[in-house]
Amino acid sequence: MKHTKSAPSPDSSEQVRPEVSAGLPGASPVLDRNLRKAGIDPDRLSILHLGLPAHLHRQFPAWMKRMLVGYALWLVLFLLKLNSVAIPPYLEAVFSLVVGLLIIQVACQVLVTATERFAARMGWTHYVAGTASEILSTLPELVVIAFLVPVSPLTAFIVTMVTIYNNTLVFSIYSFFLPKNYMGKFLMPKPITDAGTQVLIAGGALGLVLGVVMLVLSSSGHPKQGFEALDLAVVAVLLLIIFVVYLYKLVRDIGKEEDDVQSTLQLTAQEMEERQQLAFKNVERCGYVQIALLLILGVLGAVLGGESIAEFASLVIDEMGVSGIVAALILAALLA
Repeated sequence: MKHTKSAPSPDSSEQVRPEVSAGLPGASPVLDRNLRKAGIDPDRLSILHLGLPAHLHRQFPAWMKRMLVGYALWLVLFLLKLNSVAIPPYLEAVFSLVVGLLIIQVACQVLVTATERFAARMGWTHYVAGTASEILSTLPELVVIAFLVPVSPLTAFIVTMVTIYNNTLVFSIYSFFLPKNYMGKFLMPKPITDAGTQVLIAGGALGLVLGVVMLVLSSSGHPKQGFEALDLAVVAVLLLIIFVVYLYKLVRDIGKEEDDVQSTLQLTAQEMEERQQLAFKNVERCGYVQIALLLILGVLGAVLGGESIAEFASLVIDEMGVSGIVAALILAALLA
């Protein structure tokens, strides 16, 4: 999964064997044939390039400008409240929504950037780095939902469900345009395909069972018309266990696949490190202090942005009389 020893820079002038880039577009057909003989599909080994291309790197990146603007607007809103300056509810709601969305968007990007730089330092594979980035980038959305629960549990629930549906819909459209093999199957990485079909289906089945139970309770005259906190806690723990098993299987299978590639192409340990670092050729290297600072900025942005969006929900529901369902649909569409 990772190496504590830092790998050589992929921009190094040293010549590396072509086997190191096996699976990348333009790789030697001979290498592809050797991999196929070993039961490895080279079309599923394409190495992602994380981060921005070198020519887009700036000393003062665009996300930093947006973060400063978002924090400045949040400070203005905070000072108005502190000094009891009254503004129309609709104007305050719009202001809170704009500030929250701006900070949340930047917080997601900062958390992804911090994860990529940390993964480059630790020598993670690009699959592990991408998975960690995806998990950490959902932190702002989780904070938003946590702030919405005290305002309106129904709004928080609908935002969660609609956001998941939107993400699924986008992924379905994305998957349609993925490359396909001669049999018409999508060329997703094999470890992801196996983990998804074997483990995540359990999560879908659990959700289906939960929905059926809710329908039975509401239509059969059963004295218990809903789930209590303990019931939901048990379901949440089960879903988390399924997700952890999925991640474990994903990382384990990816490591096994890379071991098979190493033995098939007879790569040395140094060449394996070089192979892994190809994914991070566009990631800016920095120290742990800078990575920690990015992480702190991302978490702070998630908290401040989530608070502002919860304030918007409170204003439109309590002060303006908007339905919690309508407010949830607005937030879900903007957060998706």
